[in-house]
Amino acid sequence: MRLDSGSEASGSAALSEEGNSVSTDLLATSQPSSSKEADHKSKAKQAKSQRIKAQQRAYAEKRGRNHWAPREPRESKEEEEGEEGKRLPKRKVALLIGFCGTGCHGMQYNPPHRTIEGILFDALVKAGCVSADNADDPTKVALSRAARTDTGVHAAGNLVSMKIIREPEGVADVMRAVNVHLPPEVRLWGIVRTANNFMARTSCDSRVYEYLFPSYMLLPPKPGTKMAAQVRSDRALSDETFAQVEPGEAHPFWATEEGDELQRKRAWRVGLEEMTRLGELIKVFEGTHNFWNYTVGKEFKEKTVKRYMMSLEVRDPQVVGDMEWISVKFHGQSFMLHQIVRSPQPSQTPPFSVPAS
Repeated sequence: MRLDSGSEASGSAALSEEGNSVSTDLLATSQPSSSKEADHKSKAKQAKSQRIKAQQRAYAEKRGRNHWAPREPRESKEEEEGEEGKRLPKRKVALLIGFCGTGCHGMQYNPPHRTIEGILFDALVKAGCVSADNADDPTKVALSRAARTDTGVHAAGNLVSMKIIREPEGVADVMRAVNVHLPPEVRLWGIVRTANNFMARTSCDSRVYEYLFPSYMLLPPKPGTKMAAQVRSDRALSDETFAQVEPGEAHPFWATEEGDELQRKRAWRVGLEEMTRLGELIKVFEGTHNFWNYTVGKEFKEKTVKRYMMSLEVRDPQVVGDMEWISVKFHGQSFMLHQIVRSPQPSQTPPFSVPAS
């Protein structure tokens, strides 16, 4: 069938009208949907705004007419009740202490064992610096120590941080009141107010340990003993280290067995050669090293077994009474359990006191 030009024109017009009709219908159906969505969003905004205003009104009514009035003082968690129910302020402080560790199972609180922290905490409770509510657990007052000591180890100076009642009722001098309840071997040297976030263990930059030992401990093992056999075995495994160690059999001290052995040891005096050798060997430990062999409960590859030793110093020997003593000072950033010294074995050496210089 053939269409002429007039027919084509009329057909195009018809198609155009049909297309316009379809487009108009689509527009008509889409407009109501868009309008509903806009209305929904508007109502949601209004509802949210009304909720916020309602919350603000409720908050204002609770606070009173003046919305910006100062708040009523709250009961501080840093306060403790006194004898008559009065709240006593509690503050973070640093306690400077010194002690003789004889008869104590180290520094750290460890009931039922007798420890330095246990003795100190008990004295603070008796002096009124710690309330009855907190007297059963030192963690309630954030107790922390700068340096931990082992059984029988002494400290001329150590630091403990905790929260205490600075002004207990009826106590004029807190430090004196605490010392009254402390045994003679433990003394409180001072109390210093600190920031609330201060913690003795983590705020400490470094620790210093000084150990005294009899100079005769530098003697090689007695020939024929288990220790002498162990030294020979170790020397075979590590020639580089033990090449500098004189064999026990060659030392003149063991050439004779006349007299009491302990008395001969007490009378023995270390020579310059031994002191020089000790100073050289101890310097090897300065710097950052893996001290896994000197602790327990750690894996070799753990990062925490690496510690930084700032300086190690050997002082000249001093004679106290009839025995010579050597001082070794360890200055390190931090130390691990048993890193410096393990629990000492029973000794025949009687206890002694070093006179104050």
